[in-house]
Amino acid sequence: MINWILRLFCSALALLIVAKLKIGVSVTDTFSLFEATIVISLVNSLVRPVIGFLTLPINCLTFGIFGFLVNCFLFAATHAVVPGFNVEGLGFFLGPVLMGLLSGVLSQFLPDRDKFRD
Repeated sequence: MINWILRLFCSALALLIVAKLKIGVSVTDTFSLFEATIVISLVNSLVRPVIGFLTLPINCLTFGIFGFLVNCFLFAATHAVVPGFNVEGLGFFLGPVLMGLLSGVLSQFLPDRDKFRD
């Protein structure tokens, strides 16, 4: 549980950094930041595997580019659900990529998962 919370904070920090880069992603307040982070986490863990399985043939034919478009669509869906989370222009394409990269880099600084067995 502690590891999940730490990774959620890493994702929130990554989303905050992406919002500060002025690429088309903006967050109005802290509550919207955490709400968007939770929605993105839930969408990526619950919805994305189902969509990924259903679109596997198209994804194989396009060498993974369709998977990138699915990720952009899920980022846009978060924009539609969370009121204080705004995405426009290149933010639809660069936002998910940068957030994933930053979140991955930040989570490398977290302790090992085996230390926090609940």
